[in-house]
Amino acid sequence: MADSPSQVNAQADSSSQDSTRENHHLQSFMEHLKQWAADHDSSPQFHGRIDIMSSGLEEDTMQLGKSVKCALTHADSQKARKQIIIRLFPPRTQDARYTMVIRCGSGWMSARDFFNKEHLLLLTASRKARELKESWGKEKRTQSSHPRLHAFRDIASKTQKPAPKTKSTPLPEAEPANSVKIGPTFHPFLRLPKNSKTSSGPPPPA
Repeated sequence: MADSPSQVNAQADSSSQDSTRENHHLQSFMEHLKQWAADHDSSPQFHGRIDIMSSGLEEDTMQLGKSVKCALTHADSQKARKQIIIRLFPPRTQDARYTMVIRCGSGWMSARDFFNKEHLLLLTASRKARELKESWGKEKRTQSSHPRLHAFRDIASKTQKPAPKTKSTPLPEAEPANSVKIGPTFHPFLRLPKNSKTSSGPPPPA
């Protein structure tokens, strides 16, 4: 039995209300996230951004203190995006800052320590890739100077079974409005008056 026009309209109104509430919670959470990014206990090395993932847009989770799914991107490796789960907490006192913790294994880690760890992992991976590239170049030069060794390895590569391919699904790109850039913050500078932050050059003579 088909739904009556009144039932269809009621379902449409309910869906519209859910979408409106979802957008309100998202915008509210993004404002908190931007305030955190502007003045947080930051990593001195990490530059990147945090994107709110579409799978994390549930009304009951887009709140302070709740787990929210995000994607973390390092500025030096735009393609290497990593899914993370964050919890953002409001300042406890008037002069305090927002606090963020990030899921790490079975526990939680402060955002500062987590970003330091991610930056170190990227540096280590880059160094290993560079060393592998250099060793591969040396191996190719060795093979060219030893034809028999080159022929033996060529036969071995033809008889070896290829490794099974694994598929990895890239994380979806977030809307620009759902993305926040993060980087080191210089807290003494942030405490200066606005005219001191924007002024450039020496003051005019008296």
